[in-house]
Parts: sequence; C-alpha cells; structure tokens
Amino acid sequence: MTTSAPEPTDSAVTNLRTASDRKLVEQVLSGDVSAWRTFVLSHQRLVRSRVADVSSAFGRREDESAIDDATIEVFAALVSHNAAPLRAFQGRSPLATY
Repeated sequence: MTTSAPEPTDSAVTNLRTASDRKLVEQVLSGDVSAWRTFVLSHQRLVRSRVADVSSAFGRREDESAIDDATIEVFAALVSHNAAPLRAFQGRSPLATY
C-alpha cells in the first residue's frame, strides 16, 4: 500500500501564495521587467473582471474599449508615485485580494 503526501490545507496554500506574491512584488519594485510582465499576466483577468463589474454597475458593460482602458489605468496606478501602492503591499494576504 502506497501512501501519498497529504493534501495541503487552505491556509498552507494561502501562505505559499502570499510568500510568492511578496517575492513577485519585491522583484517588480526592483525594476525586474520580467517580473512586471508576470505580475500583469497573472492578474489582468481578475483586474479586468472587477473593472467590468464596476462598469456594469454604471450601465457601461458593453463598452469594451473603456473597460480595457480602465484596466490599463489600474496597472498604471500601481506603479505611479514611485510604486507607492505596491510598496504598501505587506503580504499578509494573497495579492489578488489586495
């Protein structure tokens, strides 16, 4: 009988994700272009989805170009003012909830 490794708990998965997010943010803040690309690719669907939700709440769900523009603005805001929003990330929870 073979035993397999136990499944990680939700908190263990969250801790791994949070540590990974902290490392990614540190790399982005150090100017790592590849890390920024990874950051954007990892979060663009979530950010765009939230932007679309807000757009829908204001009756503009079908305005795809406005949603795309606002999504770009979110990412631009993260690196504005010497990346102050990213520097404020403390890594106590996954980046997706930040």
